Amino acid sequence: MLIEGFSKRSRDQLFGRSQQNKVVVFDKQGYRVGQYVEVRIESATAATLIGKPVRPAEKAISPKASKRASPFSLSLSMASPPQIPPICGAMLR
Repeated sequence: MLIEGFSKRSRDQLFGRSQQNKVVVFDKQGYRVGQYVEVRIESATAATLIGKPVRPAEKAISPKASKRASPFSLSLSMASPPQIPPICGAMLR
């Protein structure tokens, strides 16, 4: 999970979003905004999940060290424009 920022209630807690886009709050423990962290969910409120990091902060995955591409990354170095298959092209006209 990507750490997005500080919790609304405390600067000692950080938050990110689960794969289901639910807010997850956890203790800072040396993590920083922009890092990736695995969190085990331990409790929940009506709108927020509360968890604990699985690994210590020293072994946190930073965005530069991550081998997985971000779902928001975009490669702009294309040799040629993408071709639209004939079926899709016919539907767009």
